[in-house]
Amino acid sequence: MASTTPEIPPEVLIMAIYHEIPNERAALAAAILYGIATIVMIALTIKTRSWFMITVAVTGLFQVLGWCFRVIILHDPKLIWYILQEAPPTPSRPAQRLWRVLASRQALQQTKHIA
Repeated sequence: MASTTPEIPPEVLIMAIYHEIPNERAALAAAILYGIATIVMIALTIKTRSWFMITVAVTGLFQVLGWCFRVIILHDPKLIWYILQEAPPTPSRPAQRLWRVLASRQALQQTKHIA
């Protein structure tokens, strides 16, 4: 005897995840604005050679990905999209470590120029 699982309506799944129906236009606007800010941050990082600021650019990239996954889940409501949306903030620890390494490296290079 085959077991049948009831199909969950997309609106019910989205409400269970967000406790609201997200606004697609607002999510797209946020993704675009974070994308622009990230591109500007990358350009400024390269221009000023402040390599420790790469972590800010990586954080912006993760924000863009998170907002894009929020739009995707509206069209294809699966739990994997929610998991991927929530996963990007987890690299904050390695990003902090990367920032510390790059900042200390830059500080060491500056002290070589002073000495």
